[in-house]
Amino acid sequence: MKLRLFLGVLAISTAAPLIRWAGAPPAFLAAGRLSLAALVLFPMGLFDSSGGYSRWKPRHFVLTTFSGLLLGAHFLCWITSLGLTSIASSVFLVTLHPIVTSVLGHYFNRDKMGRRLGWALVLSALGAAALVGPDVMKEAASGSGIWGGRVRGDLLAFAGGLCASGYFLLGRAVRRDCSTATYGGLSYMVAAASAWAAVLATGAQVSGLPARAYAAAILMALVPQLIGHTTLNWALRRLPAGPVAVAITAEPVGASLIAWAWFGEVPPWGMLLAIPFTFMGIRMATADDPAPAELLDSA
Repeated sequence: MKLRLFLGVLAISTAAPLIRWAGAPPAFLAAGRLSLAALVLFPMGLFDSSGGYSRWKPRHFVLTTFSGLLLGAHFLCWITSLGLTSIASSVFLVTLHPIVTSVLGHYFNRDKMGRRLGWALVLSALGAAALVGPDVMKEAASGSGIWGGRVRGDLLAFAGGLCASGYFLLGRAVRRDCSTATYGGLSYMVAAASAWAAVLATGAQVSGLPARAYAAAILMALVPQLIGHTTLNWALRRLPAGPVAVAITAEPVGASLIAWAWFGEVPPWGMLLAIPFTFMGIRMATADDPAPAELLDSA
């Protein structure tokens, strides 16, 4: 279970460097990534062994539709933020939604929120404060105030994280009754439709982009979306939304290391403080493995 969750987080860690490399409009990248992933997963949901969508109740369609809209908003906010702030800060802040996810999950999905998860949330918050602190100080020292470009990017990333929180909470509610393919296929389809609506609304360029922009969209669909996000959807049937969200806070570490090697973008010095807080939080949140029967359930 932990190994599969780790591989999923590792896969989504490639998204931010691919976005930076693509050099394409955020709306196009979100739409392309989600569309390709939906084209793969939605047909699988139609012919799923569980009976596909024929066994779904109206509430499953409603919840999944809202989940997809939140997923689309998550990518639009987050991808835009990458053009304004550092990869490390953007990725860390967009994954700083365990607190909201866990608290609301306790009431919305009746997920258990014990003392250990509470401490994990505190550690995640401390890690975020350590990472974003240098950006705030840099903006203040530049004379533009703390609401300069980098902090606007940080705020967009955090807004994307809140959207991700709603996506996980709704996904947890649906995944209790439905398979990964049916839920993921429909939510990706709705998210892709919302991203294409944003392309039309903003007039984002779609054709005539550099070849690497289209290559990046394909790679993003295959690795962080189909492997990464789909693995997280799989985990939501076996774990409460809170621990899954806490595990995702490891994404900035992988993303920033890839960006350092690829673009020479040195992570903020706050990363030195953020890393130990982050991994202590993950260890506490995911310490308890699910029951053996849950591990055998591969639906």
